[in-house]
Amino acid sequence: MQARDKFKKIVKLKKEKQQAGGRTAGSPLLLGDGAMGTELMKISSQTTKIPLAYNLKFPERVKEIHRRYLTAGADIIISNTFCANRLYLKQTGLAAGKNDLTEVVTKINRRGARLAGAAVSEFQKTHSENCCPLTAGSIGPTGSEKAIFPDQNSNQEELEQAFREQITALIEGGIDLLLFETFSYHLELRAALWAAAEFELPWIVNMSFDRYHSTNYGTSPEDFSCLIREFPREKILAAGINCIAPDPGYRETIDRITTELAPLPLSLYYNAGTPELDVKTGKASYQLEDSFFQEAGEAAGRDEPEALILGGCCGTSPETISRLKKQLEGDL
Repeated sequence: MQARDKFKKIVKLKKEKQQAGGRTAGSPLLLGDGAMGTELMKISSQTTKIPLAYNLKFPERVKEIHRRYLTAGADIIISNTFCANRLYLKQTGLAAGKNDLTEVVTKINRRGARLAGAAVSEFQKTHSENCCPLTAGSIGPTGSEKAIFPDQNSNQEELEQAFREQITALIEGGIDLLLFETFSYHLELRAALWAAAEFELPWIVNMSFDRYHSTNYGTSPEDFSCLIREFPREKILAAGINCIAPDPGYRETIDRITTELAPLPLSLYYNAGTPELDVKTGKASYQLEDSFFQEAGEAAGRDEPEALILGGCCGTSPETISRLKKQLEGDL
């Protein structure tokens, strides 16, 4: 069964369950999973600081986190491949030369896809035939200056090639669909989508808005919506926002995207809370706030999109998703 058909099946089952429980308002709800990086650090005493490296060095730890999210109720499992493109990996020191870089990109993405797929296959063996979680290949920005000026020199070509290389490896690993997340600049996201348009897999597309109504690069909700409409409807399963604080101030931003793109399914992945910066280490940490569940509950009451995907981003955990599932089912 192809990803689009599986997605439709999940939506249909969710809608039937809501109706059976007496709930007539609100779109059918699908659960996404939560953060990967912070969970890896919790369960590992190893010194590896780059989450992507776990795919190669400690794959069972990655698969165990996928299992925990599945047990928590996630309908979509995201591969541990965020930003696993050559322009980002070149900055991490995981590969020494050009040839090594190609090999590392391929290995990390292929393994990441396979780990997510293996976790889902094992989970399905002990669950009903109606259990059909999807695996999503995580694709993030490049963190490269080339993304800021994609129209200069050969930047556009290099960006597209970097994303094309990553997507190819994810497909080789057996991923169901592509998830574009945490992009802050619509022109870089456009390069990623142009590369993805060469392949058959459908997409979920999310942007991250640093401020309520724009990103740090000046991208507005309307810029994002306009970009989504450039591509065939059959390519896109859902579109929305990820990596935002669970803050009521974002409700208008969500309204603007929904108004522009409805009835396209809406995708929302909130952070656990507002990040707190450790001035000594320069690292941000997240504490789970009640606002996470308040904003998720508000979103769950929306009627506009055909379906709603609710998941967690930075600082969330399998326990967060489990609690979210109980809250949403309690509303039925």
